[in-house]
Amino acid sequence: MSPLTALLWLVPFLTLSAAASYPAVVNLRNLTGPPQHLAAGILYGLPDPPRTIPEALLKPLHLTAFRSGGAQIPAPGRGWSVSEAEYLPRFASALHDYQIACSLKASFILLPHDLWGSDGTQDQKATYPGDGGWGAYDKFLARVVRDIKEAKMQAGLSVDIWNEADLSAFWTRSRERWEEVWVRAYKVLRRDLPGVKITGPAFAGPPSVMNPWWTGFMALVKRTGTVPDEWVWHLEGGESSMDASHAGLAGLLKMYGLPERPINVDEYGTQVEQTPAGSAWWIGQLERHDARGLRGNWAMGRGLRDGAAGLLSAKRDGGYVVGGEWRVYAYYANMTGVRVGTRAGGDGIVDAYATVDGGRVKVLVGVRKAGMGMGSVRVEGVGSVTGLVENEIIGVRRLIFGVEGQPVDLGVVKLSVVGDAVVLEVGKMERNEALAFEMGGI
Repeated sequence: MSPLTALLWLVPFLTLSAAASYPAVVNLRNLTGPPQHLAAGILYGLPDPPRTIPEALLKPLHLTAFRSGGAQIPAPGRGWSVSEAEYLPRFASALHDYQIACSLKASFILLPHDLWGSDGTQDQKATYPGDGGWGAYDKFLARVVRDIKEAKMQAGLSVDIWNEADLSAFWTRSRERWEEVWVRAYKVLRRDLPGVKITGPAFAGPPSVMNPWWTGFMALVKRTGTVPDEWVWHLEGGESSMDASHAGLAGLLKMYGLPERPINVDEYGTQVEQTPAGSAWWIGQLERHDARGLRGNWAMGRGLRDGAAGLLSAKRDGGYVVGGEWRVYAYYANMTGVRVGTRAGGDGIVDAYATVDGGRVKVLVGVRKAGMGMGSVRVEGVGSVTGLVENEIIGVRRLIFGVEGQPVDLGVVKLSVVGDAVVLEVGKMERNEALAFEMGGI
Protein backbone atom coordinates (compact mmCIF):
# COMPACT_ATOMS: atom_id res chain seq x y z
CA MET A 1 0.00 0.00 0.00
CA SER A 2 1.37 3.40 -0.93
CA PRO A 3 1.80 6.20 1.66
CA LEU A 4 -0.81 8.22 -0.23
CA THR A 5 -3.38 5.44 0.05
CA ALA A 6 -2.65 4.97 3.74
CA LEU A 7 -3.09 8.68 4.36
CA LEU A 8 -6.42 8.73 2.56
CA TRP A 9 -7.68 5.84 4.65
CA LEU A 10 -6.82 7.54 7.92
CA VAL A 11 -9.24 10.36 7.09
CA PRO A 12 -12.86 9.28 7.66
CA PHE A 13 -14.33 11.95 5.39
CA LEU A 14 -12.95 13.25 2.12
CA THR A 15 -13.95 15.90 -0.35
CA LEU A 16 -15.27 14.07 -3.37
CA SER A 17 -14.62 14.95 -6.98
CA ALA A 18 -17.47 15.59 -9.39
CA ALA A 19 -17.18 12.01 -10.66
CA ALA A 20 -18.07 10.70 -7.21
CA SER A 21 -21.19 12.85 -6.81
CA TYR A 22 -23.15 9.75 -7.85
CA PRO A 23 -21.84 7.14 -5.42
CA ALA A 24 -22.36 3.42 -5.58
CA VAL A 25 -25.30 2.47 -3.37
CA VAL A 26 -25.95 -0.41 -0.97
CA ASN A 27 -29.56 -0.72 0.26
CA LEU A 28 -29.76 -2.77 3.46
CA ARG A 29 -33.56 -2.80 3.31
CA ASN A 30 -33.56 -4.54 -0.08
CA LEU A 31 -32.94 -8.20 0.75
CA THR A 32 -32.24 -10.19 -2.44
CA GLY A 33 -31.75 -13.75 -1.23
CA PRO A 34 -29.04 -16.00 0.20
CA PRO A 35 -25.47 -15.79 -1.10
CA GLN A 36 -24.79 -18.23 -3.92
CA HIS A 37 -21.26 -17.07 -4.81
CA LEU A 38 -22.43 -16.55 -8.37
CA ALA A 39 -19.18 -14.99 -9.60
CA ALA A 40 -16.95 -17.74 -8.18
CA GLY A 41 -16.38 -19.76 -11.33
CA ILE A 42 -13.22 -20.30 -13.37
CA LEU A 43 -12.35 -21.05 -16.99
CA TYR A 44 -9.84 -23.92 -17.07
CA GLY A 45 -7.17 -23.48 -14.36
CA LEU A 46 -6.89 -27.11 -13.18
CA PRO A 47 -3.57 -28.85 -13.95
CA ASP A 48 -3.18 -32.12 -15.78
CA PRO A 49 -2.18 -35.13 -13.66
CA PRO A 50 0.04 -35.86 -11.87
CA ARG A 51 0.19 -32.19 -10.84
CA THR A 52 -2.71 -31.08 -8.64
CA ILE A 53 -3.87 -28.03 -6.73
CA PRO A 54 -4.35 -28.92 -3.04
CA GLU A 55 -7.95 -28.86 -1.87
CA ALA A 56 -6.83 -26.51 0.91
CA LEU A 57 -6.33 -23.84 -1.76
CA LEU A 58 -9.58 -24.52 -3.63
CA LYS A 59 -12.15 -25.15 -0.89
CA PRO A 60 -11.87 -21.70 0.77
CA LEU A 61 -12.93 -20.11 -2.53
CA HIS A 62 -16.29 -21.96 -2.66
CA LEU A 63 -15.89 -22.25 -6.42
CA THR A 64 -19.28 -22.84 -7.99
CA ALA A 65 -18.46 -23.60 -11.64
CA PHE A 66 -15.66 -24.93 -13.83
CA ARG A 67 -15.45 -24.82 -17.63
CA SER A 68 -13.07 -26.73 -19.89
CA GLY A 69 -12.59 -29.13 -22.79
CA GLY A 70 -8.91 -29.99 -23.06
CA ALA A 71 -7.79 -26.86 -24.94
CA GLN A 72 -4.25 -26.44 -26.24
CA ILE A 73 -3.08 -29.96 -25.49
CA PRO A 74 -0.32 -30.61 -28.05
CA ALA A 75 0.11 -33.69 -30.24
CA PRO A 76 -1.01 -36.37 -29.82
CA GLY A 77 -3.99 -34.52 -28.30
CA ARG A 78 -4.94 -31.82 -30.79
CA GLY A 79 -8.60 -32.77 -30.99
CA TRP A 80 -11.15 -34.51 -33.22
CA SER A 81 -10.45 -32.36 -36.27
CA VAL A 82 -7.00 -33.97 -36.44
CA SER A 83 -8.15 -37.50 -35.61
CA GLU A 84 -10.39 -39.42 -33.27
CA ALA A 85 -7.29 -40.66 -31.44
CA GLU A 86 -6.20 -37.06 -30.78
CA TYR A 87 -9.61 -36.32 -29.30
CA LEU A 88 -9.10 -38.82 -26.49
CA PRO A 89 -6.56 -36.83 -24.39
CA ARG A 90 -8.80 -33.79 -24.56
CA PHE A 91 -11.84 -35.65 -23.32
CA ALA A 92 -9.73 -37.23 -20.56
CA SER A 93 -8.62 -33.75 -19.45
CA ALA A 94 -12.22 -32.51 -19.40
CA LEU A 95 -13.33 -35.58 -17.43
CA HIS A 96 -10.57 -34.95 -14.88
CA ASP A 97 -11.78 -31.38 -14.42
CA TYR A 98 -15.39 -32.54 -14.15
CA GLN A 99 -14.47 -34.96 -11.38
CA ILE A 100 -12.73 -32.23 -9.42
CA ALA A 101 -15.75 -29.97 -9.89
CA CYS A 102 -17.99 -32.70 -8.49
CA SER A 103 -15.70 -33.18 -5.49
CA LEU A 104 -16.11 -29.46 -4.73
CA LYS A 105 -19.90 -29.58 -5.28
CA ALA A 106 -19.54 -27.26 -8.29
CA SER A 107 -21.15 -27.45 -11.71
CA PHE A 108 -19.21 -28.06 -14.92
CA ILE A 109 -19.46 -26.62 -18.43
CA LEU A 110 -18.10 -28.76 -21.26
CA LEU A 111 -16.54 -27.09 -24.32
CA PRO A 112 -17.04 -29.18 -27.48
CA HIS A 113 -15.17 -26.67 -29.66
CA ASP A 114 -11.99 -27.51 -27.70
CA LEU A 115 -12.68 -31.23 -27.99
CA TRP A 116 -12.98 -30.64 -31.74
CA GLY A 117 -9.67 -28.75 -31.77
CA SER A 118 -10.75 -25.15 -32.50
CA ASP A 119 -8.97 -23.67 -29.50
CA GLY A 120 -7.21 -20.70 -31.09
CA THR A 121 -4.02 -22.63 -31.83
CA GLN A 122 -5.31 -24.54 -34.88
CA ASP A 123 -3.60 -23.80 -38.21
CA GLN A 124 -5.23 -22.29 -41.29
CA LYS A 125 -5.83 -25.72 -42.78
CA ALA A 126 -7.94 -26.88 -39.84
CA THR A 127 -11.35 -28.28 -40.63
CA TYR A 128 -14.63 -27.13 -39.09
CA PRO A 129 -18.03 -28.75 -38.69
CA GLY A 130 -19.78 -28.90 -42.04
CA ASP A 131 -16.65 -28.95 -44.19
CA GLY A 132 -17.28 -31.57 -46.87
CA GLY A 133 -20.68 -32.40 -45.38
CA TRP A 134 -21.93 -33.08 -41.87
CA GLY A 135 -20.79 -36.68 -41.43
CA ALA A 136 -17.67 -35.88 -39.40
CA TYR A 137 -19.55 -33.56 -37.04
CA ASP A 138 -22.41 -35.97 -36.55
CA LYS A 139 -19.92 -38.70 -35.68
CA PHE A 140 -18.17 -36.31 -33.30
CA LEU A 141 -21.42 -35.51 -31.48
CA ALA A 142 -22.25 -39.20 -31.17
CA ARG A 143 -18.82 -39.92 -29.67
CA VAL A 144 -19.08 -37.05 -27.16
CA VAL A 145 -22.53 -38.21 -26.07
CA ARG A 146 -21.30 -41.78 -25.70
CA ASP A 147 -18.29 -40.74 -23.64
CA ILE A 148 -20.39 -38.52 -21.37
CA LYS A 149 -22.73 -41.42 -20.68
CA GLU A 150 -19.95 -43.94 -20.10
CA ALA A 151 -18.18 -41.55 -17.73
CA LYS A 152 -21.47 -40.78 -15.90
CA MET A 153 -20.94 -37.06 -16.37
CA GLN A 154 -24.57 -35.98 -16.70
CA ALA A 155 -25.04 -34.67 -13.15
CA GLY A 156 -24.25 -30.97 -12.88
CA LEU A 157 -23.22 -30.77 -16.54
CA SER A 158 -23.86 -28.00 -19.05
CA VAL A 159 -22.67 -27.89 -22.66
CA ASP A 160 -21.66 -24.67 -24.44
CA ILE A 161 -22.32 -25.80 -28.02
CA TRP A 162 -19.57 -23.60 -29.53
CA ASN A 163 -17.39 -20.94 -27.93
CA GLU A 164 -17.12 -17.42 -29.37
CA ALA A 165 -18.17 -18.23 -32.92
CA ASP A 166 -18.19 -14.48 -33.53
CA LEU A 167 -14.37 -14.45 -33.27
CA SER A 168 -12.15 -15.81 -36.02
CA ALA A 169 -9.86 -17.42 -33.43
CA PHE A 170 -12.53 -20.10 -32.92
CA TRP A 171 -14.68 -20.01 -36.06
CA THR A 172 -13.73 -19.04 -39.62
CA ARG A 173 -16.79 -20.20 -41.49
CA SER A 174 -20.05 -18.30 -42.08
CA ARG A 175 -22.55 -17.30 -39.43
CA GLU A 176 -25.14 -19.42 -41.21
CA ARG A 177 -22.88 -22.47 -40.92
CA TRP A 178 -22.47 -21.90 -37.20
CA GLU A 179 -26.25 -21.62 -36.83
CA GLU A 180 -26.56 -25.06 -38.41
CA VAL A 181 -24.02 -26.33 -35.85
CA TRP A 182 -26.23 -24.93 -33.08
CA VAL A 183 -29.40 -26.62 -34.32
CA ARG A 184 -27.74 -29.98 -35.01
CA ALA A 185 -25.99 -30.12 -31.66
CA TYR A 186 -29.03 -28.89 -29.74
CA LYS A 187 -31.27 -31.61 -31.16
CA VAL A 188 -28.75 -34.38 -30.46
CA LEU A 189 -28.03 -33.22 -26.91
CA ARG A 190 -31.69 -32.71 -26.03
CA ARG A 191 -32.60 -36.14 -27.39
CA ASP A 192 -29.69 -38.16 -26.02
CA LEU A 193 -28.79 -36.22 -22.84
CA PRO A 194 -32.14 -34.85 -21.64
CA GLY A 195 -30.89 -33.98 -18.15
CA VAL A 196 -27.92 -31.94 -19.38
CA LYS A 197 -28.24 -28.17 -19.75
CA ILE A 198 -27.64 -26.62 -23.16
CA THR A 199 -26.14 -23.15 -22.92
CA GLY A 200 -25.26 -20.43 -25.37
CA PRO A 201 -24.60 -18.71 -27.62
CA ALA A 202 -21.35 -17.93 -25.73
CA PHE A 203 -20.52 -15.02 -28.03
CA ALA A 204 -17.60 -12.74 -27.24
CA GLY A 205 -19.79 -9.74 -28.03
CA PRO A 206 -22.47 -8.81 -25.48
CA PRO A 207 -26.16 -8.96 -26.43
CA SER A 208 -27.35 -6.04 -28.51
CA VAL A 209 -30.05 -5.38 -31.09
CA MET A 210 -27.25 -3.90 -33.23
CA ASN A 211 -25.20 -7.12 -33.27
CA PRO A 212 -26.06 -9.37 -36.27
CA TRP A 213 -24.72 -12.46 -34.52
CA TRP A 214 -27.17 -11.90 -31.67
CA THR A 215 -30.16 -10.92 -33.80
CA GLY A 216 -29.50 -13.85 -36.12
CA PHE A 217 -29.26 -16.22 -33.16
CA MET A 218 -32.45 -14.96 -31.56
CA ALA A 219 -34.35 -15.35 -34.82
CA LEU A 220 -32.91 -18.86 -35.20
CA VAL A 221 -33.90 -20.15 -31.75
CA LYS A 222 -37.35 -18.61 -32.11
CA ARG A 223 -37.84 -20.27 -35.49
CA THR A 224 -36.40 -23.68 -34.59
CA GLY A 225 -37.47 -23.98 -30.94
CA THR A 226 -33.88 -24.34 -29.73
CA VAL A 227 -33.88 -21.89 -26.82
CA PRO A 228 -30.89 -22.50 -24.50
CA ASP A 229 -31.34 -23.34 -20.83
CA GLU A 230 -29.06 -20.41 -19.98
CA TRP A 231 -28.31 -17.25 -21.93
CA VAL A 232 -24.53 -17.10 -22.14
CA TRP A 233 -22.11 -14.44 -23.32
CA HIS A 234 -18.67 -13.09 -22.45
CA LEU A 235 -17.47 -9.75 -21.07
CA GLU A 236 -13.76 -9.55 -21.78
CA GLY A 237 -13.64 -6.60 -24.17
CA GLY A 238 -13.06 -3.93 -21.53
CA GLU A 239 -15.99 -1.73 -22.60
CA SER A 240 -19.37 -3.31 -21.84
CA SER A 241 -20.58 -3.96 -18.31
CA MET A 242 -23.02 -6.43 -16.79
CA ASP A 243 -25.47 -3.58 -16.26
CA ALA A 244 -25.39 -2.63 -19.96
CA SER A 245 -25.37 -6.15 -21.39
CA HIS A 246 -28.22 -7.25 -19.14
CA ALA A 247 -30.29 -4.42 -20.60
CA GLY A 248 -29.19 -5.53 -24.08
CA LEU A 249 -30.46 -9.05 -23.48
CA ALA A 250 -33.78 -7.72 -22.16
CA GLY A 251 -34.22 -5.74 -25.37
CA LEU A 252 -33.56 -8.79 -27.53
CA LEU A 253 -35.91 -11.03 -25.56
CA LYS A 254 -38.68 -8.49 -25.91
CA MET A 255 -38.00 -8.00 -29.63
CA TYR A 256 -38.18 -11.72 -30.43
CA GLY A 257 -40.71 -12.80 -27.80
CA LEU A 258 -38.30 -15.20 -26.13
CA PRO A 259 -38.34 -16.35 -22.48
CA GLU A 260 -36.06 -15.26 -19.71
CA ARG A 261 -33.54 -17.87 -18.61
CA PRO A 262 -30.72 -17.86 -16.05
CA ILE A 263 -27.74 -15.80 -17.20
CA ASN A 264 -24.17 -17.05 -17.28
CA VAL A 265 -21.26 -14.81 -18.25
CA ASP A 266 -18.86 -17.71 -18.43
CA GLU A 267 -15.83 -15.57 -19.24
CA TYR A 268 -15.49 -12.19 -17.54
CA GLY A 269 -12.71 -9.68 -16.98
CA THR A 270 -9.89 -8.45 -19.20
CA GLN A 271 -6.35 -9.37 -18.27
CA VAL A 272 -5.82 -5.85 -16.90
CA GLU A 273 -8.98 -6.18 -14.80
CA GLN A 274 -7.75 -9.34 -13.11
CA THR A 275 -6.62 -7.60 -9.96
CA PRO A 276 -8.19 -7.46 -6.50
CA ALA A 277 -9.84 -4.17 -7.51
CA GLY A 278 -11.22 -5.47 -10.80
CA SER A 279 -12.36 -8.79 -9.36
CA ALA A 280 -14.37 -7.08 -6.62
CA TRP A 281 -15.94 -4.79 -9.24
CA TRP A 282 -17.02 -7.76 -11.36
CA ILE A 283 -18.44 -9.57 -8.33
CA GLY A 284 -20.65 -6.56 -7.66
CA GLN A 285 -21.78 -6.39 -11.30
CA LEU A 286 -22.70 -10.07 -11.60
CA GLU A 287 -24.35 -10.47 -8.21
CA ARG A 288 -26.64 -7.51 -8.79
CA HIS A 289 -28.20 -9.26 -11.79
CA ASP A 290 -28.22 -12.79 -10.31
CA ALA A 291 -25.84 -13.77 -13.09
CA ARG A 292 -23.45 -16.66 -12.81
CA GLY A 293 -19.92 -15.78 -13.88
CA LEU A 294 -16.58 -17.48 -14.56
CA ARG A 295 -13.25 -15.67 -14.56
CA GLY A 296 -11.60 -15.43 -17.93
CA ASN A 297 -8.22 -17.11 -18.36
CA TRP A 298 -5.47 -15.33 -20.27
CA ALA A 299 -2.76 -17.97 -19.96
CA MET A 300 -1.65 -20.22 -22.82
CA GLY A 301 -0.67 -23.86 -23.22
CA ARG A 302 -0.07 -25.76 -20.02
CA GLY A 303 -0.44 -22.52 -18.08
CA LEU A 304 -4.06 -22.31 -19.23
CA ARG A 305 -4.69 -25.57 -17.43
CA ASP A 306 -3.21 -24.52 -14.08
CA GLY A 307 -3.28 -21.76 -11.49
CA ALA A 308 -7.08 -21.57 -11.01
CA ALA A 309 -7.49 -18.96 -13.77
CA GLY A 310 -4.91 -16.64 -12.28
CA LEU A 311 -5.91 -16.93 -8.64
CA LEU A 312 -2.75 -18.92 -7.90
CA SER A 313 0.80 -18.75 -9.23
CA ALA A 314 2.34 -22.15 -9.97
CA LYS A 315 5.85 -22.81 -8.66
CA ARG A 316 8.39 -25.09 -10.30
CA ASP A 317 8.53 -27.28 -7.19
CA GLY A 318 4.84 -28.12 -7.58
CA GLY A 319 3.55 -25.66 -5.01
CA TYR A 320 1.51 -22.49 -5.42
CA VAL A 321 1.69 -18.87 -4.35
CA VAL A 322 -1.52 -17.26 -3.09
CA GLY A 323 -2.07 -13.72 -4.33
CA GLY A 324 -4.39 -10.85 -3.51
CA GLU A 325 -7.16 -11.98 -5.85
CA TRP A 326 -7.32 -15.37 -4.15
CA ARG A 327 -7.87 -13.54 -0.84
CA VAL A 328 -10.64 -11.41 -2.38
CA TYR A 329 -12.52 -14.52 -3.53
CA ALA A 330 -11.96 -16.21 -0.17
CA TYR A 331 -13.44 -13.16 1.56
CA TYR A 332 -16.33 -13.16 -0.91
CA ALA A 333 -16.97 -16.84 -0.09
CA ASN A 334 -17.35 -15.93 3.58
CA MET A 335 -19.88 -13.16 3.06
CA THR A 336 -22.79 -14.99 4.64
CA GLY A 337 -26.38 -14.24 5.60
CA VAL A 338 -28.50 -12.42 3.02
CA ARG A 339 -27.50 -10.43 -0.07
CA VAL A 340 -28.74 -6.87 -0.38
CA GLY A 341 -29.46 -4.65 -3.34
CA THR A 342 -26.77 -2.47 -4.87
CA ARG A 343 -26.23 0.08 -7.61
CA ALA A 344 -22.97 0.96 -9.34
CA GLY A 345 -21.56 4.45 -9.09
CA GLY A 346 -22.90 6.89 -11.66
CA ASP A 347 -19.60 6.92 -13.55
CA GLY A 348 -19.39 3.11 -13.55
CA ILE A 349 -15.99 3.11 -11.89
CA VAL A 350 -16.97 1.98 -8.36
CA ASP A 351 -19.17 -1.02 -7.57
CA ALA A 352 -20.00 -3.09 -4.51
CA TYR A 353 -21.40 -6.38 -3.25
CA ALA A 354 -22.88 -6.56 0.25
CA THR A 355 -24.44 -8.97 2.73
CA VAL A 356 -26.21 -8.74 6.09
CA ASP A 357 -25.79 -11.55 8.60
CA GLY A 358 -27.70 -10.89 11.80
CA GLY A 359 -26.35 -7.60 13.09
CA ARG A 360 -23.25 -7.61 10.86
CA VAL A 361 -22.80 -5.99 7.48
CA LYS A 362 -20.02 -6.64 4.97
CA VAL A 363 -19.43 -4.53 1.88
CA LEU A 364 -16.84 -5.56 -0.74
CA VAL A 365 -15.84 -2.67 -3.02
CA GLY A 366 -13.94 -2.69 -6.30
CA VAL A 367 -13.08 -0.35 -9.11
CA ARG A 368 -12.85 -1.10 -12.81
CA LYS A 369 -10.58 1.82 -13.68
CA ALA A 370 -8.40 2.08 -10.61
CA GLY A 371 -6.58 5.30 -9.81
CA MET A 372 -9.15 7.46 -11.63
CA GLY A 373 -10.75 10.16 -9.47
CA MET A 374 -12.38 9.65 -6.10
CA GLY A 375 -15.28 7.45 -5.12
CA SER A 376 -17.71 6.52 -2.39
CA VAL A 377 -20.40 4.01 -1.42
CA ARG A 378 -23.61 5.18 0.21
CA VAL A 379 -25.05 2.55 2.56
CA GLU A 380 -28.76 3.16 3.00
CA GLY A 381 -31.24 1.66 5.47
CA VAL A 382 -28.71 1.26 8.28
CA GLY A 383 -31.52 1.51 10.86
CA SER A 384 -33.01 -1.74 9.55
CA VAL A 385 -30.11 -3.78 10.98
CA THR A 386 -30.54 -4.38 14.71
CA GLY A 387 -27.80 -2.88 16.86
CA LEU A 388 -25.88 -1.35 13.96
CA VAL A 389 -26.48 2.28 14.92
CA GLU A 390 -25.67 3.68 18.36
CA ASN A 391 -26.35 7.36 19.10
CA GLU A 392 -26.43 8.07 15.35
CA ILE A 393 -22.90 6.65 15.00
CA ILE A 394 -21.67 3.47 13.27
CA GLY A 395 -18.26 1.91 13.76
CA VAL A 396 -16.74 0.79 10.46
CA ARG A 397 -13.73 -1.49 10.10
CA ARG A 398 -11.77 -1.09 6.87
CA LEU A 399 -9.70 -3.76 5.10
CA ILE A 400 -7.58 -3.37 1.99
CA PHE A 401 -6.60 -6.22 -0.35
CA GLY A 402 -3.36 -5.62 -2.22
CA VAL A 403 -1.76 -7.77 -4.88
CA GLU A 404 0.30 -9.66 -2.29
CA GLY A 405 0.05 -10.66 1.35
CA GLN A 406 -2.80 -10.73 3.82
CA PRO A 407 -5.49 -8.03 3.80
CA VAL A 408 -4.38 -4.99 5.78
CA ASP A 409 -6.66 -4.00 8.67
CA LEU A 410 -6.83 -0.20 8.65
CA GLY A 411 -8.73 -0.04 11.91
CA VAL A 412 -12.13 1.33 12.87
CA VAL A 413 -13.57 4.78 12.21
CA LYS A 414 -16.78 6.25 13.59
CA LEU A 415 -19.17 7.56 10.94
CA SER A 416 -22.23 9.75 11.52
CA VAL A 417 -25.61 8.53 10.30
CA VAL A 418 -27.47 11.08 8.21
CA GLY A 419 -30.86 10.25 6.74
CA ASP A 420 -30.63 6.56 7.72
CA ALA A 421 -27.39 6.25 5.72
CA VAL A 422 -23.63 6.46 5.98
CA VAL A 423 -21.12 7.24 3.25
CA LEU A 424 -18.05 5.03 2.93
CA GLU A 425 -15.25 6.99 1.33
CA VAL A 426 -13.22 4.98 -1.12
CA GLY A 427 -10.59 7.57 -2.01
CA LYS A 428 -8.27 7.36 -4.99
CA MET A 429 -7.39 3.67 -5.09
CA GLU A 430 -4.21 2.06 -6.29
CA ARG A 431 -4.71 -0.11 -9.39
CA ASN A 432 -4.58 -3.47 -7.56
CA GLU A 433 -6.52 -2.76 -4.40
CA ALA A 434 -9.96 -3.97 -3.33
CA LEU A 435 -11.63 -2.76 -0.17
CA ALA A 436 -13.94 -4.26 2.43
CA PHE A 437 -16.00 -2.44 5.03
CA GLU A 438 -17.43 -4.25 8.05
CA MET A 439 -20.10 -2.87 10.37
CA GLY A 440 -21.67 -4.34 13.48
CA GLY A 441 -20.14 -6.56 16.14
CA ILE A 442 -17.01 -4.41 16.22
